[in-house]
Amino acid sequence: MLLRRGIVRLLIFVTIIMSIGFSQGENQSISGPLPGFTFVPEPGHLGLSVQYLTISSSSSFDKDGEEHDLNEYNERIGDPKYKRSVSALRIDYSVSKKVGLFAMAPFVNSQELAWNLEPTFTGALSDLNGQTGLGDVMVGGWFQISKTSEHSVHIVGAYTQPTGTSPDETTSAELSSTGSGHSATTVGMYVDFAASSKILLSLGGQYVVNQEATYTFDDYSVVAKYGNEIHMVSRLAYRMSENLSLGMDANYLSVEKFSLDGEIEDDSGSSGFVLTPMVGHHDTTNKLNMRINVGYQLTYAGTNILKYDGLRFGLSIIF
Repeated sequence: MLLRRGIVRLLIFVTIIMSIGFSQGENQSISGPLPGFTFVPEPGHLGLSVQYLTISSSSSFDKDGEEHDLNEYNERIGDPKYKRSVSALRIDYSVSKKVGLFAMAPFVNSQELAWNLEPTFTGALSDLNGQTGLGDVMVGGWFQISKTSEHSVHIVGAYTQPTGTSPDETTSAELSSTGSGHSATTVGMYVDFAASSKILLSLGGQYVVNQEATYTFDDYSVVAKYGNEIHMVSRLAYRMSENLSLGMDANYLSVEKFSLDGEIEDDSGSSGFVLTPMVGHHDTTNKLNMRINVGYQLTYAGTNILKYDGLRFGLSIIF
């Protein structure tokens, strides 16, 4: 039922998008320096991409969306800051013009909480580091449902496996695990359309159904159910030349309430809106089909989340 409801929401969303209409344009915009969301390798070819994100936070948004410094009311103690660095390796393979497969493996490079304590503070607070290594691996596939000279539409399905460490595998001296400890199922839809030979608009959405997880801490266990998630993504790219594009990504995330042993936790839902201005380069000087993009992530608004900002770097190669 939850999966069906998510699919219906996505279909309504994309139907509204498609009703806007498409302007005449060049479909080559989808494969530009900042490619569209439906850009995939040609049949029989392999795509390899790496994303690197390094972010930090010194404030958070509360349940009402108000931003607060992490040291609010405790300015004399220190200036706490969360830092996190994550990489993701993705492999794509197009079986045909209509069907493709992909796998994505995230890696937690570092995660830490630095209190930056005042020299006069004599309390028991200490800096914390989180676990590092492989996160939860996602495998899935895509199917092209429409493609013309003006637009391209894909539907996507994926399954996330709990290959990372689980939250109940951390110690009191560790900040967090590399994984969630549960599996998840994702359905999504993505649309690219060219407003002109230079302007590309990409839109999409995903609905993620998180499964229950049983966590064991010392001599007791709890059954936890993370809230299901809605991801909305968009990209506006302007192609300045064959090799260079400027763009803006806008991402929205909404997570339903969390439950513990069947009891829903009040005010546990969360949301976030992130903007990422970007620049992309497509190397056409040799046979290596390579694209590089650099952006800066800004968490513009949210509820019950940390305000993470930082640098994003991407590299993709088609073989």
